[in-house]
Amino acid sequence: MRRAFGYVRVSSVGQSAEDRDGIPRQKTTIRKWAAANGARIVRWFEDSVSGKTDLENRPALQGLMVARQWRNAGSDRETGPARA
Repeated sequence: MRRAFGYVRVSSVGQSAEDRDGIPRQKTTIRKWAAANGARIVRWFEDSVSGKTDLENRPALQGLMVARQWRNAGSDRETGPARA
């Protein structure tokens, strides 16, 4: 089974509140895709920023890109570098 990272984003902190379904709904969709494509999500990255925000100002997306580069470098650790 392939290992994969999941990335979800909502446009505001309010949309990521526990009583909102934006993030859980996105995760459900990604999990279904992963199951159908032989992948397992090993780490999630979540941003609560506008879609108009520059890539440099999306901390979770930046973390995803660093983790992906780290994995491409041949690390045996499946989740990427330790979280700060």
